[in-house]
Amino acid sequence: MGFNGSQLDGDGFRGYNKLGLLAGTWMQTDINETWFWGAELKYSQKGSCKYPNYKKFDYEKFTYRLNYVDLPVLFGYRYNPSVSFIGGLSFNYLTGKSASSTSVSTIEGFDYINNWEMGMLMGLKVDFDKVLQREWAEKFILDFRFNYSVISLYKENELFVHYRRGLFNNSISTALYYRFGKDKRY
Repeated sequence: MGFNGSQLDGDGFRGYNKLGLLAGTWMQTDINETWFWGAELKYSQKGSCKYPNYKKFDYEKFTYRLNYVDLPVLFGYRYNPSVSFIGGLSFNYLTGKSASSTSVSTIEGFDYINNWEMGMLMGLKVDFDKVLQREWAEKFILDFRFNYSVISLYKENELFVHYRRGLFNNSISTALYYRFGKDKRY
């Protein structure tokens, strides 16, 4: 369970301002002492937010809410017994979307978003007991991850006139994983 900080690259605004929930399950299998692979099934909230900037008298505000079921497939490298680097691809299905804005032009084209997304990911896993130094923390892993869409979210090419190169999910996530079963081998 964890959280996403996300933005939509191509919407003209910057900042990981959209906070979203991240929850699911995962499995991991060792290839050898150094390498492993894994798969996950997650619910992930992504999107974008822009809040009013009262200093510049900018009163427009909007929120894009995109809810996905994510299926990441990843490979990992154990740097040492407590730190691993990960990378892979994520196949995501859009289960719900909503938009709100004080300006109709901001949410133009929102209906043309694909029901699927493919993204790339890279990140870091850290054994929680090495951070907290408590015996009960041995079953937990901290996961820090960067995710980025590799294909534009829009399915209609005419929208590229407005969003020049497309619209892409861009998120940073932090999650706490609980490990079931036997203690880790390495």
